[in-house]
Amino acid sequence: MTLCLVFSLGAQTFEGKGADSPEDAVKNYLNALKACDYNQIISCYAVETFVENYSIDRFIENLNCATVTMKMIYPKDDLLRETGKFEVLASINKMIKYQIWNLSGSDFFKKSSVIALRDNVQSVIDEAFPSNAERRLRAIKFNEFVPLERILTYYAGNYPYYDSCDEDLLDEFNQTINKNLEKSKKIYGCKDIKDVTASFYVEGTKYYFLAETIKYGKKWYISPNQGVVACISGMDIPKGCISAAEELEWAIVDKDDSKKSFVIKREGKKVTATLGGNPISDFSNIDRTDPTEVLATFFVSYFNQSDAWKNYVWHSGIADEIVSFENAWEELYGLVDYISVTINPENFHKYMEYYTIRISAAYQGETVDDYDQVSMCQDERTHQWFVVELPR
Repeated sequence: MTLCLVFSLGAQTFEGKGADSPEDAVKNYLNALKACDYNQIISCYAVETFVENYSIDRFIENLNCATVTMKMIYPKDDLLRETGKFEVLASINKMIKYQIWNLSGSDFFKKSSVIALRDNVQSVIDEAFPSNAERRLRAIKFNEFVPLERILTYYAGNYPYYDSCDEDLLDEFNQTINKNLEKSKKIYGCKDIKDVTASFYVEGTKYYFLAETIKYGKKWYISPNQGVVACISGMDIPKGCISAAEELEWAIVDKDDSKKSFVIKREGKKVTATLGGNPISDFSNIDRTDPTEVLATFFVSYFNQSDAWKNYVWHSGIADEIVSFENAWEELYGLVDYISVTINPENFHKYMEYYTIRISAAYQGETVDDYDQVSMCQDERTHQWFVVELPR
Protein backbone atom coordinates (compact mmCIF):
# COMPACT_ATOMS: atom_id res chain seq x y z
CA MET A 1 0.00 0.00 0.00
CA THR A 2 1.42 3.35 -1.02
CA LEU A 3 0.56 6.51 0.91
CA CYS A 4 0.32 9.56 -1.31
CA LEU A 5 0.46 13.06 0.14
CA VAL A 6 -0.69 15.86 -2.11
CA PHE A 7 1.06 19.16 -1.30
CA SER A 8 -0.77 21.91 -3.16
CA LEU A 9 0.40 25.18 -1.62
CA GLY A 10 0.84 26.52 -5.13
CA ALA A 11 -2.93 26.60 -5.57
CA GLN A 12 -3.48 28.73 -2.48
CA THR A 13 -4.42 32.38 -3.01
CA PHE A 14 -3.03 34.85 -0.50
CA GLU A 15 -4.10 38.32 -1.64
CA GLY A 16 -7.59 39.63 -1.04
CA LYS A 17 -9.96 41.63 -3.23
CA GLY A 18 -8.07 44.91 -2.81
CA ALA A 19 -9.30 48.34 -1.77
CA ASP A 20 -11.02 51.15 -3.63
CA SER A 21 -8.29 53.72 -2.84
CA PRO A 22 -4.67 53.86 -1.60
CA GLU A 23 -5.87 55.27 1.72
CA ASP A 24 -8.43 52.47 2.12
CA ALA A 25 -5.67 49.91 1.47
CA VAL A 26 -3.60 51.41 4.29
CA LYS A 27 -6.57 51.60 6.69
CA ASN A 28 -7.46 47.99 5.90
CA TYR A 29 -3.90 47.00 6.71
CA LEU A 30 -3.82 48.79 10.06
CA ASN A 31 -7.17 47.19 10.91
CA ALA A 32 -5.71 43.78 10.02
CA LEU A 33 -2.76 44.38 12.34
CA LYS A 34 -5.18 45.51 15.03
CA ALA A 35 -7.17 42.28 14.61
CA CYS A 36 -3.96 40.20 14.97
CA ASP A 37 -5.22 38.11 12.05
CA TYR A 38 -2.28 36.83 9.98
CA ASN A 39 -4.35 35.81 6.95
CA GLN A 40 -6.13 39.17 6.96
CA ILE A 41 -2.77 40.97 7.14
CA ILE A 42 -1.36 39.00 4.19
CA SER A 43 -4.53 39.58 2.15
CA CYS A 44 -3.84 43.33 2.04
CA TYR A 45 -0.67 42.79 0.02
CA ALA A 46 -0.39 42.25 -3.71
CA VAL A 47 1.02 38.73 -4.02
CA GLU A 48 -0.36 36.70 -6.95
CA THR A 49 -1.20 39.79 -9.02
CA PHE A 50 2.24 41.23 -8.33
CA VAL A 51 3.96 38.04 -9.55
CA GLU A 52 1.73 37.62 -12.61
CA ASN A 53 2.39 41.16 -13.82
CA TYR A 54 6.06 41.45 -12.81
CA SER A 55 8.45 42.21 -15.66
CA ILE A 56 11.88 40.70 -15.12
CA ASP A 57 12.86 42.19 -18.51
CA ARG A 58 12.20 45.74 -17.27
CA PHE A 59 13.98 45.03 -13.99
CA ILE A 60 17.16 43.88 -15.75
CA GLU A 61 16.98 46.81 -18.19
CA ASN A 62 16.70 49.25 -15.28
CA LEU A 63 19.54 47.62 -13.31
CA ASN A 64 21.67 46.93 -16.41
CA CYS A 65 22.40 43.46 -15.03
CA ALA A 66 20.96 40.39 -13.33
CA THR A 67 22.02 39.65 -9.75
CA VAL A 68 21.78 36.53 -7.63
CA THR A 69 19.94 38.57 -4.97
CA MET A 70 17.09 39.68 -7.25
CA LYS A 71 13.61 38.17 -6.87
CA MET A 72 13.39 35.12 -9.10
CA ILE A 73 9.99 36.03 -10.52
CA TYR A 74 9.56 34.76 -14.06
CA PRO A 75 5.83 34.59 -14.92
CA LYS A 76 6.50 32.90 -18.29
CA ASP A 77 7.60 29.73 -16.48
CA ASP A 78 5.01 27.94 -14.29
CA LEU A 79 7.55 26.65 -11.79
CA LEU A 80 9.41 29.96 -11.45
CA ARG A 81 6.12 31.81 -11.16
CA GLU A 82 5.21 29.69 -8.13
CA THR A 83 8.67 29.95 -6.54
CA GLY A 84 8.52 33.69 -7.19
CA LYS A 85 5.16 33.89 -5.38
CA PHE A 86 6.60 32.32 -2.27
CA GLU A 87 9.70 34.48 -2.47
CA VAL A 88 7.47 37.57 -2.46
CA LEU A 89 5.48 36.05 0.40
CA ALA A 90 8.70 35.46 2.34
CA SER A 91 9.65 39.15 1.96
CA ILE A 92 6.21 40.21 3.17
CA ASN A 93 6.38 37.79 6.09
CA LYS A 94 9.72 39.26 7.18
CA MET A 95 8.27 42.77 7.02
CA ILE A 96 5.30 41.72 9.18
CA LYS A 97 7.66 40.16 11.71
CA TYR A 98 9.65 43.38 11.96
CA GLN A 99 6.44 45.41 12.37
CA ILE A 100 5.26 43.21 15.24
CA TRP A 101 8.59 43.58 17.05
CA ASN A 102 8.69 47.30 16.37
CA LEU A 103 5.15 47.98 17.60
CA SER A 104 5.70 45.90 20.72
CA GLY A 105 8.27 48.48 21.80
CA SER A 106 11.14 46.00 21.63
CA ASP A 107 14.64 47.43 21.10
CA PHE A 108 15.86 44.13 19.65
CA PHE A 109 16.24 45.41 16.08
CA LYS A 110 17.12 49.00 17.01
CA LYS A 111 20.17 48.41 19.17
CA SER A 112 21.51 45.04 18.07
CA SER A 113 20.59 41.96 16.08
CA VAL A 114 22.18 39.72 18.73
CA ILE A 115 21.12 39.08 22.32
CA ALA A 116 23.91 37.30 24.19
CA LEU A 117 23.11 34.34 26.44
CA ARG A 118 23.91 35.66 29.91
CA ASP A 119 21.85 34.01 32.66
CA ASN A 120 19.53 31.48 31.08
CA VAL A 121 17.82 30.71 27.80
CA GLN A 122 14.40 31.86 28.99
CA SER A 123 15.68 35.37 29.79
CA VAL A 124 16.95 35.68 26.21
CA ILE A 125 13.65 34.40 24.83
CA ASP A 126 11.73 36.89 26.98
CA GLU A 127 13.85 39.73 25.61
CA ALA A 128 13.71 38.54 22.00
CA PHE A 129 10.01 37.64 21.84
CA PRO A 130 7.90 40.38 23.45
CA SER A 131 4.97 38.99 25.42
CA ASN A 132 2.90 42.17 24.91
CA ALA A 133 2.83 42.06 21.09
CA GLU A 134 -0.86 41.21 20.65
CA ARG A 135 -1.95 43.63 23.38
CA ARG A 136 -0.05 46.44 21.66
CA LEU A 137 -1.39 45.61 18.20
CA ARG A 138 -4.97 45.55 19.47
CA ALA A 139 -4.40 49.06 20.84
CA ILE A 140 -3.76 50.59 17.38
CA LYS A 141 -5.76 53.79 16.88
CA PHE A 142 -5.67 55.45 13.46
CA ASN A 143 -4.94 59.19 13.60
CA GLU A 144 -4.57 60.79 10.16
CA PHE A 145 -2.93 60.66 6.74
CA VAL A 146 0.12 62.87 6.19
CA PRO A 147 0.22 64.76 2.85
CA LEU A 148 3.10 63.55 0.71
CA GLU A 149 3.98 67.16 -0.14
CA ARG A 150 4.74 67.89 3.50
CA ILE A 151 7.36 65.14 3.66
CA LEU A 152 8.91 65.88 0.26
CA THR A 153 9.03 69.61 1.02
CA TYR A 154 10.97 68.83 4.19
CA TYR A 155 13.69 66.97 2.30
CA ALA A 156 13.75 69.34 -0.67
CA GLY A 157 13.72 72.46 1.47
CA ASN A 158 16.85 72.33 3.65
CA TYR A 159 15.26 71.98 7.08
CA PRO A 160 14.43 73.95 9.27
CA TYR A 161 13.30 76.41 6.58
CA TYR A 162 10.73 74.04 5.12
CA ASP A 163 7.91 76.59 5.27
CA SER A 164 9.74 78.61 2.61
CA CYS A 165 11.10 75.81 0.44
CA ASP A 166 12.18 76.92 -3.01
CA GLU A 167 9.42 75.84 -5.43
CA ASP A 168 11.87 75.11 -8.25
CA LEU A 169 13.85 72.80 -5.98
CA LEU A 170 10.67 71.00 -4.93
CA ASP A 171 9.60 70.60 -8.57
CA GLU A 172 12.98 69.11 -9.43
CA PHE A 173 12.70 66.75 -6.46
CA ASN A 174 9.20 65.66 -7.53
CA GLN A 175 10.32 65.11 -11.13
CA THR A 176 13.10 62.79 -9.99
CA ILE A 177 10.71 60.80 -7.81
CA ASN A 178 8.07 60.58 -10.55
CA LYS A 179 10.70 59.38 -13.02
CA ASN A 180 11.64 56.54 -10.68
CA LEU A 181 7.96 55.72 -10.07
CA GLU A 182 7.38 55.37 -13.82
CA LYS A 183 10.22 52.82 -13.96
CA SER A 184 8.71 50.93 -11.02
CA LYS A 185 5.27 50.88 -12.68
CA LYS A 186 6.76 49.20 -15.74
CA ILE A 187 8.58 46.63 -13.60
CA TYR A 188 5.52 45.87 -11.43
CA GLY A 189 3.18 45.93 -14.44
CA CYS A 190 0.70 47.98 -12.42
CA LYS A 191 -1.53 50.92 -13.36
CA ASP A 192 -0.34 53.25 -10.62
CA ILE A 193 1.84 53.59 -7.51
CA LYS A 194 1.19 55.92 -4.62
CA ASP A 195 3.02 56.41 -1.35
CA VAL A 196 0.67 56.80 1.62
CA THR A 197 1.82 57.79 5.10
CA ALA A 198 -0.56 57.27 8.00
CA SER A 199 -0.06 58.18 11.65
CA PHE A 200 -1.53 56.11 14.45
CA TYR A 201 -1.17 55.63 18.19
CA VAL A 202 -0.32 52.59 20.28
CA GLU A 203 -0.81 53.13 24.02
CA GLY A 204 0.14 56.80 23.79
CA THR A 205 3.10 56.37 21.40
CA LYS A 206 2.74 57.92 17.96
CA TYR A 207 3.81 55.83 14.96
CA TYR A 208 3.88 56.32 11.19
CA PHE A 209 3.24 53.66 8.55
CA LEU A 210 5.11 54.63 5.38
CA ALA A 211 3.46 52.42 2.77
CA GLU A 212 3.84 52.01 -0.96
CA THR A 213 0.49 51.12 -2.50
CA ILE A 214 0.02 49.72 -6.01
CA LYS A 215 -2.98 49.55 -8.31
CA TYR A 216 -3.96 46.57 -10.44
CA GLY A 217 -7.16 46.97 -12.43
CA LYS A 218 -9.41 49.12 -10.22
CA LYS A 219 -8.07 47.87 -6.88
CA TRP A 220 -5.27 49.02 -4.58
CA TYR A 221 -2.96 46.83 -2.50
CA ILE A 222 0.00 47.25 -0.17
CA SER A 223 3.20 46.74 -2.16
CA PRO A 224 5.65 43.99 -1.15
CA ASN A 225 8.42 46.57 -1.53
CA GLN A 226 9.54 49.63 0.43
CA GLY A 227 8.34 52.89 -1.08
CA VAL A 228 9.88 56.27 -1.86
CA VAL A 229 8.95 57.98 1.41
CA ALA A 230 10.38 55.13 3.49
CA CYS A 231 13.61 55.26 1.49
CA ILE A 232 14.16 59.02 1.62
CA SER A 233 13.29 58.96 5.34
CA GLY A 234 16.27 56.68 5.85
CA MET A 235 14.08 53.93 7.23
CA ASP A 236 15.96 50.75 8.08
CA ILE A 237 14.54 47.47 6.78
CA PRO A 238 14.08 46.08 10.35
CA LYS A 239 11.46 48.76 11.02
CA GLY A 240 9.13 47.17 8.45
CA CYS A 241 8.06 50.58 7.06
CA ILE A 242 6.70 51.53 10.51
CA SER A 243 8.51 54.00 12.73
CA ALA A 244 7.91 55.84 15.99
CA ALA A 245 7.45 59.58 15.41
CA GLU A 246 10.55 60.40 17.46
CA GLU A 247 12.71 58.54 14.93
CA LEU A 248 11.59 60.50 11.85
CA GLU A 249 13.15 63.90 11.17
CA TRP A 250 10.15 65.26 9.26
CA ALA A 251 7.62 64.21 11.91
CA ILE A 252 7.10 67.69 13.33
CA VAL A 253 3.76 68.31 14.98
CA ASP A 254 1.49 70.84 13.33
CA LYS A 255 1.47 74.43 14.56
CA ASP A 256 -1.51 73.89 16.84
CA ASP A 257 0.76 72.50 19.57
CA SER A 258 -0.70 69.92 21.91
CA LYS A 259 -1.82 70.48 25.49
CA LYS A 260 1.32 68.67 26.65
CA SER A 261 3.62 71.47 25.45
CA PHE A 262 5.80 73.71 27.58
CA VAL A 263 5.99 77.31 26.31
CA ILE A 264 8.84 79.39 27.76
CA LYS A 265 8.73 83.14 26.91
CA ARG A 266 11.00 86.11 27.52
CA GLU A 267 9.73 89.63 26.85
CA GLY A 268 12.42 92.10 27.83
CA LYS A 269 13.54 90.73 31.19
CA LYS A 270 10.24 89.08 32.09
CA VAL A 271 10.26 85.28 31.77
CA THR A 272 7.08 83.18 31.93
CA ALA A 273 6.37 79.49 31.56
CA THR A 274 3.20 77.54 30.81
CA LEU A 275 2.33 73.87 30.47
CA GLY A 276 -0.73 73.21 28.33
CA GLY A 277 -1.59 76.89 28.65
CA ASN A 278 -1.49 76.87 32.47
CA PRO A 279 1.12 79.06 34.22
CA ILE A 280 3.85 77.25 36.14
CA SER A 281 6.53 78.75 38.36
CA ASP A 282 8.05 75.90 40.37
CA PHE A 283 10.75 73.85 38.60
CA SER A 284 12.47 72.74 41.80
CA ASN A 285 11.34 69.09 41.66
CA ILE A 286 11.89 68.24 38.02
CA ASP A 287 12.51 64.71 36.81
CA ARG A 288 16.06 64.78 35.43
CA THR A 289 15.35 61.57 33.50
CA ASP A 290 12.58 63.37 31.55
CA PRO A 291 14.16 65.29 28.62
CA THR A 292 11.10 67.53 28.24
CA GLU A 293 11.23 68.74 31.85
CA VAL A 294 15.01 69.18 31.66
CA LEU A 295 14.81 71.27 28.50
CA ALA A 296 11.95 73.44 29.83
CA THR A 297 13.81 74.03 33.11
CA PHE A 298 16.98 74.87 31.21
CA PHE A 299 15.25 77.55 29.10
CA VAL A 300 13.57 79.14 32.14
CA SER A 301 16.94 79.48 33.84
CA TYR A 302 18.76 80.45 30.63
CA PHE A 303 16.27 83.20 29.80
CA ASN A 304 16.53 84.47 33.38
CA GLN A 305 20.33 84.26 33.13
CA SER A 306 20.67 82.63 36.54
CA ASP A 307 23.64 80.30 37.00
CA ALA A 308 21.33 77.31 37.39
CA TRP A 309 21.15 76.73 33.63
CA LYS A 310 24.76 75.51 33.71
CA ASN A 311 23.62 72.47 35.71
CA TYR A 312 21.65 71.25 32.69
CA VAL A 313 24.47 71.54 30.15
CA TRP A 314 26.55 68.52 29.26
CA HIS A 315 30.29 68.72 29.94
CA SER A 316 32.19 66.40 27.66
CA GLY A 317 35.56 67.05 29.27
CA ILE A 318 37.04 67.85 25.85
CA ALA A 319 35.65 71.33 25.32
CA ASP A 320 33.81 73.75 27.56
CA GLU A 321 30.24 73.84 26.23
CA ILE A 322 29.42 76.62 28.71
CA VAL A 323 31.41 79.06 26.57
CA SER A 324 29.30 78.15 23.53
CA PHE A 325 26.08 78.80 25.47
CA GLU A 326 27.40 82.12 26.78
CA ASN A 327 28.35 83.16 23.25
CA ALA A 328 24.89 82.19 21.99
CA TRP A 329 23.38 84.51 24.59
CA GLU A 330 25.63 87.40 23.60
CA GLU A 331 25.11 86.88 19.86
CA LEU A 332 21.43 85.96 19.68
CA TYR A 333 19.28 85.05 22.68
CA GLY A 334 20.16 88.14 24.72
CA LEU A 335 19.62 90.56 21.83
CA VAL A 336 16.06 89.76 20.75
CA ASP A 337 13.15 91.87 21.99
CA TYR A 338 10.96 88.79 22.43
CA ILE A 339 11.50 85.05 22.23
CA SER A 340 9.48 81.93 23.04
CA VAL A 341 10.23 78.25 22.68
CA THR A 342 7.57 75.56 22.49
CA ILE A 343 8.63 72.12 23.69
CA ASN A 344 6.29 69.30 22.73
CA PRO A 345 7.06 65.77 24.03
CA GLU A 346 6.06 64.32 20.65
CA ASN A 347 9.00 66.16 19.07
CA PHE A 348 11.71 64.40 21.04
CA HIS A 349 13.83 62.07 18.89
CA LYS A 350 15.17 59.75 21.59
CA TYR A 351 17.33 57.49 19.48
CA MET A 352 18.93 60.42 17.64
CA GLU A 353 19.11 62.45 20.87
CA TYR A 354 17.71 65.76 19.75
CA TYR A 355 14.57 67.80 20.31
CA THR A 356 12.67 69.65 17.61
CA ILE A 357 11.40 72.88 19.16
CA ARG A 358 9.34 75.73 17.80
CA ILE A 359 11.00 79.14 18.12
CA SER A 360 9.19 82.47 17.82
CA ALA A 361 11.20 85.68 18.14
CA ALA A 362 11.13 89.40 17.34
CA TYR A 363 14.08 91.73 16.81
CA GLN A 364 13.91 95.35 15.69
CA GLY A 365 10.53 94.92 14.02
CA GLU A 366 11.34 91.62 12.29
CA THR A 367 9.76 88.35 13.40
CA VAL A 368 10.53 84.66 12.92
CA ASP A 369 8.39 81.61 13.64
CA ASP A 370 10.06 78.32 12.75
CA TYR A 371 11.37 74.97 13.98
CA ASP A 372 14.92 74.05 14.93
CA GLN A 373 16.82 71.41 16.85
CA VAL A 374 18.35 71.22 20.32
CA SER A 375 20.92 68.46 20.79
CA MET A 376 20.70 66.49 24.03
CA CYS A 377 22.39 63.48 25.57
CA GLN A 378 21.68 61.05 28.38
CA ASP A 379 24.15 60.00 31.05
CA GLU A 380 24.39 56.20 30.83
CA ARG A 381 24.94 55.82 34.58
CA THR A 382 22.36 58.23 36.04
CA HIS A 383 19.99 58.30 33.01
CA GLN A 384 19.75 62.07 33.44
CA TRP A 385 19.38 64.24 30.34
CA PHE A 386 21.54 67.27 29.48
CA VAL A 387 21.49 69.96 26.79
CA VAL A 388 24.43 69.72 24.40
CA GLU A 389 23.91 72.40 21.76
CA LEU A 390 21.41 75.19 21.05
CA PRO A 391 20.25 76.50 17.65
CA ARG A 392 22.43 79.47 16.68
